[in-house]
Amino acid sequence: MLNDRKWAFRHLADSRPDRRWLKTIAVLAVCGTAFGCDTTTEVLRLDDIRLNPGTIQLNAGETAGVTATLVDQHGSSFPVAESAVTWTSGNGQVATVSGNAEGAVVTGIAAGSAVIRASSRGVGGSTLVIVTPYVPPRPPPDLGIRSEK
Repeated sequence: MLNDRKWAFRHLADSRPDRRWLKTIAVLAVCGTAFGCDTTTEVLRLDDIRLNPGTIQLNAGETAGVTATLVDQHGSSFPVAESAVTWTSGNGQVATVSGNAEGAVVTGIAAGSAVIRASSRGVGGSTLVIVTPYVPPRPPPDLGIRSEK
């Protein structure tokens, strides 16, 4: 029986109208009775979005990357192609974000904190961004050395 089922599914894509194709249709038509096929199909459901890193620290003007891992109800990776991800910043005056289903770039704007959120299909995940003010580097000390021309 199992070999017949494997044959049926293996040849399903064979669309040539010959006897094998007709036999495949017949096998599939009785699947679940004569062959005892399991006709239930589990639909994967997006259950969580995990962002990495969990906390981002940057200076104003700097950027950092953040990745999103979409997870199904079994804790396995959810197919990225199956889902669009929307990225938002809870405080656009502190940090902005732009990205796609696989990840995003966070830009520090001004000192403060912001929550970056990735969401898809009503499920979301977040990461904290802490932005410190930009402090320009100090000029080197004047050692009193002068070049003579």
